[in-house]
Amino acid sequence: MELIKQLRNKIREEKSVFGTFLVELKAVGVAYALADSGLDFIMLDGEHGCYSMSEMGVLIDAAKHAGICPFVRIDCKDRAKITQALDAGAEGIIFPQIQTLDDVRLAVEATKYQPMGRRGVHMLRPHTRFNPPGDKLEYFEQANRNLMTVIQIETRQAVEIIDEIASTNGVDMLYVGPDDLSVELGCPGDSQHYEMKKIIAKVGESCRRHGKVAGRHISQLELLSEMMNMGYRFFGYAATLRILMEGAQALCQRIKLNLSQKENIG
Repeated sequence: MELIKQLRNKIREEKSVFGTFLVELKAVGVAYALADSGLDFIMLDGEHGCYSMSEMGVLIDAAKHAGICPFVRIDCKDRAKITQALDAGAEGIIFPQIQTLDDVRLAVEATKYQPMGRRGVHMLRPHTRFNPPGDKLEYFEQANRNLMTVIQIETRQAVEIIDEIASTNGVDMLYVGPDDLSVELGCPGDSQHYEMKKIIAKVGESCRRHGKVAGRHISQLELLSEMMNMGYRFFGYAATLRILMEGAQALCQRIKLNLSQKENIG
C-alpha cells in the first residue's frame, strides 16, 4: 500500500492532495493520463458509476501501475462489493449516504481487519500481489494503519453526528459531498449558503480535534484557499468527464481564436 502511504505523508506534511472521480470512462489509459497529469488519486464510483467489479479490478490495477492511488466508493451495506474492491487492491473506500453511527460501524467493520474490524481474509488476491504474507498479524496491522476508511458527509443525519463520526476509531477521513448536502438543506448547488458553510467549518474542526483528515468534493477552485484555512487537505475535483469537457472547451476556444486571427489577417 505504498501509494496510500505517500498520500498520507503528504497530508501529514500539511500538503494538499487532489484527485477526481471516474464515473463513465473505462479505458486503462485514463488512469495513466490522470497520473501523468500530476493528480494524486482517483475514485472509482460504485454509487453513480457504471462499472462491474471486474472492470473496477482492471482500473485499480492500472492506477497502481501508473502511480495514482485508487479509491472506490461503495454503499456501506454492500459487504461483498466492499470486500471485492479491497481484495482487488483499492487503498481507500469512501462510503456515501451515511446516516447513522451503525452505518459508520459497518464501514469500519468491512474495511479493517480484526481486532479493529471484521474484514474478510483472503490472501491470494491482487491486494497481496498474489503473494500471501508470512506474518499475517503484521500485515493486518499495516493494512489497518494505512488503508483509508472515508465517511461522506452529505445527509442531514450525518451532519447531526459529525463529531461522533470523527471520533470513531477506524474512520480516517470525513469527506463533504456538497451537491447532495445542499439538496438536503434546501439550497441546491449553493455551496456558499450560510448553513453549508457552517457545516463545512464544523467538519474541519471535528477532524482537527480528533486527528482525522478533512476532505471535500470541489468544482470551484477559488474555494481552495478558504478550505485549506479550515484544515481541508483532500480534494476531489468534479469527475473525469468534466475534466475532459473543460479541456475540449478550452481547445475549441483556442481554435476559434486562432481562426479569427487568421481571418482578420486575410
